[in-house]
Amino acid sequence: MRCACGRSYSPYVQKGHTYYRSRCRDGCVNPAANLTERQLDQVIVDVLGRIRLTEEECAQLRARAPREFARLETDQTEEREARTREQQRLRRDLSYLDENKITLLREGAYNAGEYHAEVERLRKRLAVVTQEQERSTAEIVSERLNDVLGLTELLKMAELSYKDASPERRRDLVVALVAELVVVGGHLAKIGARDAFKQLLDRPRDTPCGEGEIRTHGPPLADDSFQDCCLKPLGHLSIVSDKLSQPTPKIKDK
Repeated sequence: MRCACGRSYSPYVQKGHTYYRSRCRDGCVNPAANLTERQLDQVIVDVLGRIRLTEEECAQLRARAPREFARLETDQTEEREARTREQQRLRRDLSYLDENKITLLREGAYNAGEYHAEVERLRKRLAVVTQEQERSTAEIVSERLNDVLGLTELLKMAELSYKDASPERRRDLVVALVAELVVVGGHLAKIGARDAFKQLLDRPRDTPCGEGEIRTHGPPLADDSFQDCCLKPLGHLSIVSDKLSQPTPKIKDK
């Protein structure tokens, strides 16, 4: 976490409370070089709110999905043809190895171990390509849609329970989500999200901002942003879930 001048905030404890201070450079415009724990908590909650989709955005994604899936199926014709050609090549290579096994071993093109390793490699690759070919683009993109919506629910839970979490769990969550935070005057000025969350953070939107925050202009979800901003692979949800489920804050027992 840094100030706009580039100096980092460092924690210190005073009268049992944790504060954060930046020893700002000369001429820094930051009016508040000290942050309270409460201010930092609000900054992180703001980050969680910016990364997750709003209810309106989720509804737009669900409503637009059938039309987008149909368009994507048409656009992916070249990829399907390329997979078909690869399947044919792999089958020819396997057939050649099978028909010429004795000759290849006798002439030293392969030893026994190399021959079986090459056959196994080709079979595994053929199985992968065949599986990809059998799945429609709509199924693949539908998976991505479910991943995004599932991630939004995880982030919503983390946002609600963040302030009640232990310091260790809060820190783990922040490290999993954020690469950089710039705070000026006690408000969030810039976010640098981890790669798995960057596409969600950078999506076009027009959201209300608090005092001192930066407004991102643009339509909530432009027609061409459905695939480009929300359905690019974020990594399978299991990867994202692993980052959040372990450190996700839990509400203390009352």
